[in-house]
Amino acid sequence: MKVKKAGNAIVVFMVIMIITLGGCKMKEPSEPSEDLSNTTTSASVKENEETQTNSEDSTETSATTTQTTNNTTVSTTTKNNSIVEEDPQHYLAVTDLAGGIKVLDLDAKDPTSSQAVVWEWKPTEAAGWKLALSRVPNGIDEIKLRYSEYYHKKVVIMTSSLDWAGIADYETGKCLWEAEVPYMPHAIEMLPNGDLIVGGSGGDDYMTEGCLMYYNITAGDNCTQTDRQLLSSAHGIVWDPEEKVLWATGWDHLVAFEIKGTKLLLVEGKGCRVSSYNVHDLSADYYDSDQLFITTGTEVYKFSKEENKLLVDYNFSDVLLSKGDVKGITSFSDGSVAYCIGTGINTSFDTDTFYLIRLQDDGVGIQTRYKVPNFTMYKIKNFSVDYQ
Repeated sequence: MKVKKAGNAIVVFMVIMIITLGGCKMKEPSEPSEDLSNTTTSASVKENEETQTNSEDSTETSATTTQTTNNTTVSTTTKNNSIVEEDPQHYLAVTDLAGGIKVLDLDAKDPTSSQAVVWEWKPTEAAGWKLALSRVPNGIDEIKLRYSEYYHKKVVIMTSSLDWAGIADYETGKCLWEAEVPYMPHAIEMLPNGDLIVGGSGGDDYMTEGCLMYYNITAGDNCTQTDRQLLSSAHGIVWDPEEKVLWATGWDHLVAFEIKGTKLLLVEGKGCRVSSYNVHDLSADYYDSDQLFITTGTEVYKFSKEENKLLVDYNFSDVLLSKGDVKGITSFSDGSVAYCIGTGINTSFDTDTFYLIRLQDDGVGIQTRYKVPNFTMYKIKNFSVDYQ
């Protein structure tokens, strides 16, 4: 494949409306008009270092910030069985360990600026939050946007490693449900019926106390934990709408569970051992529904559900495979991939930086490094109601 430098992408901006309601601020932008190519990538080529200074003047910050970008030109190959939206949104949800959530529009001129924030949330007493006021600061781990059949609306589900999980109304940010959840929660998923599965890492006793917990949200005021299945150092869970199983990662393996009533039943023969230990994030591939991303302390793998095996040769594998300490990884329907690596801003596992491998119209991928000012993130997710 012939490799060439990619030029700067042209981004079309639309007027956006800011709505502030009960604890969350939301912008509803028009659909991006950029039509990205139907390709995936397989090899990095070279890096070009450039520094861009952006002046930001807003009510949130009034300072000049420096954004360093690390551009890597990546060659591409076409994947025939992919389904790509004509105008995909690139909304990236990031957890702020200072105690909140921001969703960034990656199609904005500067995705790290306050103008790129399309949704944000912090718990407030006025919005009905109680436990979250003390549990979310310094502890928020994972967030996902889902549609709840029980609440009949979009909701944001989230966990805090300070023994907490919650459900927020997407439109208002108000509390729909929150509870004290043991075993240091690190992952969360909403089932199609509206119930929740929470993954507990187990904390210091991760090999013996790590687990998956079923919460029957649809029981309303009678909601309880109806099942707990041991899974060492559980850090990632993803619902699979095609195979109708819940994928979950433990210390050094990927497993699958069926849902029987309000119980979790291990599916024998599905999943695999992971070549390296300390498995961290698990994420659906929004470009190829057959595959899952799995990050560990030293590598980034993919898993093929059809082949039921771990993959070391995949799109962007020469960029991603050798990446260690990737705390969060996610993708978009056009094949773009975003990830973040723990660099130790306030703790050993947080960072103020994320990377985006973005596909261009001419079939070339560009990796860009973004530094978000005054922010410490942990996990990042495609802010989409879709499971994959």
